[in-house]
Formats: sequence, C-alpha cells, structure tokens
Amino acid sequence: MERYWKAPDGRQIFLGFTVSNLQDRAGAPLGFIFIFQDLTEIQALEQEVRLKERMAALGEMAAGMATSSGIRWPRSAAPCSTFKTDGSPTGETLELMDIILRESQRLDQAIKDFLLFARPGPSIRGNATLVRLLEEHRKLLTRSREFKSVHRVEMDPSEPEIWAEVDANRIRQVVWNLSTNALKAMPDGGTLRISVRADSRSGEVVVRFEDEGVGMDESAMAGYFQPFRSAFEEGTGLGAAIVYRLVEEHGGRITVDSGPSEARG
Repeated sequence: MERYWKAPDGRQIFLGFTVSNLQDRAGAPLGFIFIFQDLTEIQALEQEVRLKERMAALGEMAAGMATSSGIRWPRSAAPCSTFKTDGSPTGETLELMDIILRESQRLDQAIKDFLLFARPGPSIRGNATLVRLLEEHRKLLTRSREFKSVHRVEMDPSEPEIWAEVDANRIRQVVWNLSTNALKAMPDGGTLRISVRADSRSGEVVVRFEDEGVGMDESAMAGYFQPFRSAFEEGTGLGAAIVYRLVEEHGGRITVDSGPSEARG
C-alpha cells in the first residue's frame, strides 16, 4: 500500500509499505514482516515526468494553433474600430470604450502568454548578477498594478553579488510571474520575501519566494504548474506553466510548498 503520511516533524511524506507472512521451515506461522519505504522523492519525480509529458503535448498543440490561426489580428483593430462618434465620446460610449480597452489589454496579455508558452524562442545566456536583477525587479514590482499600499516586498540576498549563467530576460519573466502571483494571493496585504542563496559546493543558486497569502491545498499545489489552470479571476492559466518551462530550459528545478495561509516556492 502507498499513501501520504504526516511525519512527526510535520513533513508530508509519501510512504510505501508491504506486509507478508513470516513462517518457519515447516510452514508454521511465526508472525508478519513489515517493510516501510519513504517514496516521497520517487513520487515527486514521477509527478514531474507526467507534468513534463502533458506540457510537451500542450506546447505542441499551442504552437500549431499559433502558427495556423490568425490569433493576432484582433488586438489592434478591436479598440480602434468599434465606435464611430462625432467629437469626443461621452457618457455610456466612453464607458463602453473603456471596457473594450481593458478587455483588449487583457486579451493582449493572454496572447503574449500563449505565444511565450507555445514558442519561447532561442535562449540567449550570459553572466548576470541575480542580486541586481532581483533588486531592479523589486523596484518595478512596487509600481505595478498588482502592488497595493498594504503590500511589502523584502529582499534577502546571502551575498552582495551572486552570479549565474542565465538568460536575464527569461529569468525576469520567471521572477515577475512568481511575484505577481504572490501579490494576488495576498488581497488583504502582506509581505513578499525574496531570498537568493549560492551554494559554493554544488555551484547551484536557490531563489525563494515566500508570501503571506491565502495558501493552497494539496490539489492546488499538484496542479499549480499545469497550463490553463488559474486561481485568479483574470489569470490566463499560463503564468506558472511558463515559469516551469523557462526554469526547466535553464536546467533548474522549481517546487511549491504551501499550507493554510502560507505559500513558498
């Protein structure tokens, strides 16, 4: 039998155990043999493989749709050709135009996410300092529409400069998607902490985002990186899938850990 189990230290582990009869040479029963195995890492790897297979299939489907359809054409035409007015629009016309403009912007973002997920393009890597990149991101984030007066963003680098061989623009996309999701998960306010650590022994860099939001249950965590699934009303369902794909392209790994009223990634 295999099942999830809460360990004494509070960790959620995936436990496998078998039971068999113990007999002597004559076949007389002596008792039972119980064998327990911690299968948490194996289970996580299996889920990761399944997710990669689903994302590969969806990516191919999305690329075909993006290539064969005229998905781009309505973006510039819609907000410009809807109304014909004499003079400056007022009243209900102005309100309707405002709605169309907002919806056009939302559609534009959805299409950008769709195409980035379907056809991310060639990666251009260089030596970049992640601390400076994250600090620039923090300044931009505090001026975004997702950032409210009740939010705070804190940086926690282990060193003044941490260098890595990355595509800086794609890492900015990863950081932006994770940060804005964190802010959306804190509608009543809270602090987003971004830490970055370098492991000199392994040569790896760990970037961690921790928010004080509503958190996720096990089902939401299991489907967090799957495309076309979003917990937010205006979400495209591709932000986290794009993050997963871009991190994977860099040879990295990304995980999410959460509980009631907390989320970490």
